[in-house]
Amino acid sequence: MFGSALRVAMTPATQPDPGYVVTGVRFDGTDNFPISSANIISSGVVDGKQGTLSFWGKRFTSSGGHTLIGSQSNTLVFHYRNSANGNRFNLVFNNGTPLELRTLQEMNSTASWRHILCSWDRNTSTYHLYVDDVDDLELFQTGSNTTIDYTLAYQLGERQGGAVNIDAELADIYLNCETAIDFSVVANRRKFISATGKPIYLGDQGELPSGAQPTFFFSWNGVGDPTTFKDNRGFAQTFTGSDILTAATTSPT
Repeated sequence: MFGSALRVAMTPATQPDPGYVVTGVRFDGTDNFPISSANIISSGVVDGKQGTLSFWGKRFTSSGGHTLIGSQSNTLVFHYRNSANGNRFNLVFNNGTPLELRTLQEMNSTASWRHILCSWDRNTSTYHLYVDDVDDLELFQTGSNTTIDYTLAYQLGERQGGAVNIDAELADIYLNCETAIDFSVVANRRKFISATGKPIYLGDQGELPSGAQPTFFFSWNGVGDPTTFKDNRGFAQTFTGSDILTAATTSPT
Protein backbone atom coordinates (compact mmCIF):
# COMPACT_ATOMS: atom_id res chain seq x y z
CA MET A 1 0.00 0.00 0.00
CA PHE A 2 1.48 3.32 -1.05
CA GLY A 3 1.71 6.30 1.27
CA SER A 4 1.43 4.38 4.54
CA ALA A 5 3.32 5.35 7.65
CA LEU A 6 5.03 1.96 7.63
CA ARG A 7 8.73 2.35 6.93
CA VAL A 8 10.12 -0.26 4.59
CA ALA A 9 13.88 -0.84 4.68
CA MET A 10 15.26 -2.87 1.82
CA THR A 11 18.56 -4.27 0.70
CA PRO A 12 19.76 -2.34 -2.33
CA ALA A 13 19.32 -4.48 -5.41
CA THR A 14 21.27 -4.51 -8.62
CA GLN A 15 19.88 -1.83 -10.91
CA PRO A 16 18.14 -3.12 -14.06
CA ASP A 17 19.72 -2.40 -17.42
CA PRO A 18 18.95 0.94 -19.12
CA GLY A 19 16.01 -0.70 -20.89
CA TYR A 20 13.72 0.83 -18.26
CA VAL A 21 10.91 2.79 -19.90
CA VAL A 22 9.56 5.60 -17.75
CA THR A 23 6.03 6.93 -18.28
CA GLY A 24 5.29 10.53 -17.36
CA VAL A 25 2.11 12.47 -16.67
CA ARG A 26 0.91 15.92 -17.70
CA PHE A 27 0.29 18.71 -15.18
CA ASP A 28 -1.64 21.28 -17.24
CA GLY A 29 -1.02 24.46 -15.24
CA THR A 30 -4.07 24.03 -13.00
CA ASP A 31 -3.47 20.62 -11.38
CA ASN A 32 -2.33 20.37 -7.77
CA PHE A 33 -2.59 17.89 -4.92
CA PRO A 34 -2.28 18.78 -1.20
CA ILE A 35 -1.19 17.00 1.96
CA SER A 36 -1.64 18.42 5.47
CA SER A 37 1.15 18.97 7.97
CA ALA A 38 -0.72 16.67 10.38
CA ASN A 39 -0.50 13.83 7.88
CA ILE A 40 3.15 14.59 7.23
CA ILE A 41 3.95 14.41 10.95
CA SER A 42 1.90 11.27 11.55
CA SER A 43 3.78 9.59 8.70
CA GLY A 44 7.02 9.88 10.64
CA VAL A 45 8.55 12.78 8.70
CA VAL A 46 10.90 14.82 10.91
CA ASP A 47 12.90 18.00 10.48
CA GLY A 48 16.52 17.59 9.45
CA LYS A 49 19.51 18.99 7.63
CA GLN A 50 19.84 16.68 4.65
CA GLY A 51 17.91 15.80 1.52
CA THR A 52 17.97 14.53 -2.06
CA LEU A 53 15.74 15.40 -5.03
CA SER A 54 15.54 13.80 -8.47
CA PHE A 55 12.96 14.20 -11.22
CA TRP A 56 12.40 14.31 -14.96
CA GLY A 57 10.51 17.25 -16.42
CA LYS A 58 9.48 18.70 -19.77
CA ARG A 59 8.09 22.22 -19.55
CA PHE A 60 5.28 23.57 -21.72
CA THR A 61 5.53 27.18 -20.54
CA SER A 62 8.99 28.71 -20.35
CA SER A 63 8.10 31.91 -18.50
CA GLY A 64 6.78 32.52 -15.02
CA GLY A 65 7.36 30.69 -11.78
CA HIS A 66 6.11 27.11 -11.71
CA THR A 67 6.24 24.92 -8.63
CA LEU A 68 7.13 21.22 -8.52
CA ILE A 69 6.53 20.84 -4.77
CA GLY A 70 5.89 23.71 -2.38
CA SER A 71 4.90 24.48 1.20
CA GLN A 72 3.20 27.37 2.92
CA SER A 73 4.69 30.86 2.64
CA ASN A 74 7.64 29.64 0.56
CA THR A 75 9.16 27.99 3.64
CA LEU A 76 10.23 25.16 1.36
CA VAL A 77 9.73 25.27 -2.38
CA PHE A 78 11.25 23.53 -5.40
CA HIS A 79 10.35 25.52 -8.49
CA TYR A 80 11.20 27.14 -11.80
CA ARG A 81 11.60 30.79 -10.92
CA ASN A 82 11.77 33.96 -12.98
CA SER A 83 14.17 36.60 -11.69
CA ALA A 84 16.58 39.23 -12.94
CA ASN A 85 18.96 36.32 -13.56
CA GLY A 86 16.56 34.50 -15.87
CA ASN A 87 14.34 31.47 -15.43
CA ARG A 88 16.17 28.81 -13.44
CA PHE A 89 15.29 25.84 -11.29
CA ASN A 90 15.55 26.82 -7.61
CA LEU A 91 15.45 25.00 -4.30
CA VAL A 92 14.51 27.37 -1.49
CA PHE A 93 14.53 26.66 2.26
CA ASN A 94 13.36 29.77 4.13
CA ASN A 95 12.96 28.65 7.73
CA GLY A 96 15.81 29.73 10.00
CA THR A 97 18.59 31.15 7.85
CA PRO A 98 17.81 30.88 4.13
CA LEU A 99 19.35 28.25 1.90
CA GLU A 100 18.88 28.58 -1.85
CA LEU A 101 20.37 26.43 -4.59
CA ARG A 102 19.73 27.12 -8.25
CA THR A 103 20.88 26.07 -11.70
CA LEU A 104 23.52 28.11 -13.47
CA GLN A 105 21.73 27.69 -16.78
CA GLU A 106 18.30 28.96 -17.66
CA MET A 107 15.61 26.31 -17.89
CA ASN A 108 13.46 27.84 -20.63
CA SER A 109 13.43 24.96 -23.10
CA THR A 110 10.04 23.46 -23.83
CA ALA A 111 11.40 21.09 -26.46
CA SER A 112 12.88 18.28 -24.41
CA TRP A 113 12.93 16.38 -21.14
CA ARG A 114 15.52 17.47 -18.58
CA HIS A 115 16.77 15.66 -15.50
CA ILE A 116 17.34 17.52 -12.23
CA LEU A 117 19.42 15.82 -9.52
CA CYS A 118 20.42 17.56 -6.31
CA SER A 119 21.30 17.01 -2.67
CA TRP A 120 22.00 19.17 0.35
CA ASP A 121 23.73 18.61 3.70
CA ARG A 122 23.78 21.55 6.07
CA ASN A 123 25.88 19.58 8.56
CA THR A 124 28.86 19.72 6.23
CA SER A 125 27.78 22.57 3.90
CA THR A 126 27.88 20.15 0.99
CA TYR A 127 25.57 20.85 -1.95
CA HIS A 128 25.17 19.28 -5.39
CA LEU A 129 22.97 20.19 -8.35
CA TYR A 130 23.20 18.44 -11.72
CA VAL A 131 21.21 19.02 -14.91
CA ASP A 132 21.31 16.10 -17.35
CA ASP A 133 24.28 14.62 -15.44
CA VAL A 134 26.32 17.84 -15.68
CA ASP A 135 27.31 19.85 -12.61
CA ASP A 136 25.23 23.06 -12.75
CA LEU A 137 25.12 24.46 -9.20
CA GLU A 138 24.97 28.08 -8.20
CA LEU A 139 24.89 28.35 -4.41
CA PHE A 140 22.87 31.55 -4.11
CA GLN A 141 22.33 31.64 -0.32
CA THR A 142 23.89 29.33 2.26
CA GLY A 143 22.92 30.75 5.66
CA SER A 144 24.10 28.83 8.69
CA ASN A 145 23.83 25.25 9.91
CA THR A 146 20.13 25.30 10.84
CA THR A 147 17.55 22.55 10.75
CA ILE A 148 15.19 22.46 7.76
CA ASP A 149 11.48 22.40 8.55
CA TYR A 150 10.10 19.39 6.69
CA THR A 151 6.93 18.94 8.79
CA LEU A 152 4.81 21.23 6.65
CA ALA A 153 1.68 21.17 4.51
CA TYR A 154 2.69 20.65 0.89
CA GLN A 155 1.22 20.80 -2.59
CA LEU A 156 2.36 18.64 -5.48
CA GLY A 157 2.32 20.83 -8.60
CA GLU A 158 1.86 24.12 -6.75
CA ARG A 159 3.12 26.12 -3.77
CA GLN A 160 0.81 25.69 -0.77
CA GLY A 161 -1.35 28.81 -0.62
CA GLY A 162 -0.10 30.22 -3.94
CA ALA A 163 -1.21 30.05 -7.57
CA VAL A 164 1.99 29.01 -9.34
CA ASN A 165 0.93 25.68 -10.82
CA ILE A 166 3.39 23.81 -12.99
CA ASP A 167 2.69 23.35 -16.70
CA ALA A 168 4.83 20.36 -17.62
CA GLU A 169 5.14 16.65 -18.13
CA LEU A 170 6.76 15.03 -15.10
CA ALA A 171 8.12 11.58 -14.26
CA ASP A 172 9.72 9.76 -11.30
CA ILE A 173 9.81 12.52 -8.67
CA TYR A 174 12.04 11.30 -5.82
CA LEU A 175 12.35 13.40 -2.65
CA ASN A 176 14.27 12.04 0.34
CA CYS A 177 14.16 14.33 3.39
CA GLU A 178 16.55 12.19 5.42
CA THR A 179 19.60 11.43 3.28
CA ALA A 180 21.99 13.52 1.20
CA ILE A 181 23.51 11.43 -1.57
CA ASP A 182 26.96 12.55 -2.71
CA PHE A 183 26.54 13.19 -6.41
CA SER A 184 30.18 14.09 -6.95
CA VAL A 185 30.54 10.29 -6.97
CA VAL A 186 29.64 9.10 -10.47
CA ALA A 187 28.34 5.75 -9.19
CA ASN A 188 25.75 7.60 -7.11
CA ARG A 189 24.51 9.54 -10.12
CA ARG A 190 24.17 6.27 -11.99
CA LYS A 191 21.51 5.25 -9.47
CA PHE A 192 19.27 7.90 -11.10
CA ILE A 193 20.52 8.54 -14.64
CA SER A 194 22.46 6.32 -17.03
CA ALA A 195 25.75 7.25 -18.66
CA THR A 196 23.75 7.88 -21.84
CA GLY A 197 21.34 10.24 -20.10
CA LYS A 198 18.38 7.89 -19.68
CA PRO A 199 16.16 7.16 -16.65
CA ILE A 200 17.10 4.40 -14.22
CA TYR A 201 14.53 2.26 -12.42
CA LEU A 202 14.36 3.41 -8.79
CA GLY A 203 12.25 0.52 -7.47
CA ASP A 204 8.47 0.24 -7.09
CA GLN A 205 8.69 2.38 -3.94
CA GLY A 206 11.81 4.37 -4.81
CA GLU A 207 13.87 2.14 -2.54
CA LEU A 208 16.84 1.28 -4.75
CA PRO A 209 19.06 4.40 -4.48
CA SER A 210 19.37 4.31 -0.67
CA GLY A 211 18.01 0.88 0.30
CA ALA A 212 14.84 2.32 1.88
CA GLN A 213 11.71 4.19 0.80
CA PRO A 214 12.28 7.92 0.44
CA THR A 215 9.87 10.42 1.96
CA PHE A 216 8.11 10.94 -1.37
CA PHE A 217 8.21 9.03 -4.62
CA PHE A 218 5.74 9.79 -7.41
CA SER A 219 5.74 7.46 -10.41
CA TRP A 220 3.29 5.91 -12.87
CA ASN A 221 3.90 2.71 -14.82
CA GLY A 222 1.62 3.57 -17.71
CA VAL A 223 -1.13 1.16 -16.65
CA GLY A 224 -4.55 2.41 -15.52
CA ASP A 225 -5.31 5.93 -14.34
CA PRO A 226 -2.47 8.48 -14.74
CA THR A 227 -3.83 10.41 -11.74
CA THR A 228 -2.53 7.62 -9.47
CA PHE A 229 0.83 9.38 -9.98
CA LYS A 230 -0.18 11.49 -6.96
CA ASP A 231 -0.35 8.38 -4.74
CA ASN A 232 2.92 8.64 -2.88
CA ARG A 233 4.98 5.44 -3.05
CA GLY A 234 7.38 6.78 -0.40
CA PHE A 235 6.79 6.33 3.31
CA ALA A 236 4.85 9.56 3.94
CA GLN A 237 1.10 9.52 3.44
CA THR A 238 -0.39 10.10 0.02
CA PHE A 239 -1.59 13.39 -1.43
CA THR A 240 -5.27 14.14 -2.02
CA GLY A 241 -7.21 16.22 -4.54
CA SER A 242 -9.66 15.74 -7.39
CA ASP A 243 -7.71 17.11 -10.36
CA ILE A 244 -7.22 14.78 -13.31
CA LEU A 245 -3.80 14.00 -14.81
CA THR A 246 -3.28 12.65 -18.31
CA ALA A 247 -0.50 10.57 -19.80
CA ALA A 248 2.56 12.41 -21.11
CA THR A 249 2.82 12.54 -24.88
CA THR A 250 6.53 11.68 -24.84
CA SER A 251 9.01 9.92 -22.56
CA PRO A 252 12.54 10.77 -21.37
CA THR A 253 13.52 7.17 -22.13
